[in-house]
Amino acid sequence: MKNEIKPLHLFLVIGASTLLWPLIHYLVFILRFPDGVMQPSALIFAPMGAIAGGFLAYWLKEAQSQQQRLLVVLGYLVASPLAFIGSLGGGLVLSPYIGPTLFGALPLILGCFFGFQLGKRFSDN
Repeated sequence: MKNEIKPLHLFLVIGASTLLWPLIHYLVFILRFPDGVMQPSALIFAPMGAIAGGFLAYWLKEAQSQQQRLLVVLGYLVASPLAFIGSLGGGLVLSPYIGPTLFGALPLILGCFFGFQLGKRFSDN
């Protein structure tokens, strides 16, 4: 039997992910360059967070158990450092709008997916 997650909680997950990534990039910039002034360019990382948050919310909704949900979130968190580096480097490889979104969201999506699949395997046994 599935424990249902309310739609409001799913929207909060997407919203938190959307706001979290620009904030993380902004804080890292401030810590690295204390006297530097950063323009609102950190918002370039918001689409990455929104897309990854959408996938996170989808797999949280589809999870069959609390353990599977936990593994989905753990996959997201484990993939976060790679997503951070990918989002920074993505702007150097592709357009500043496409690169961070693609190279930042992809590790997060894969982390959620592997967490979902791992939880599915543990649930089947």
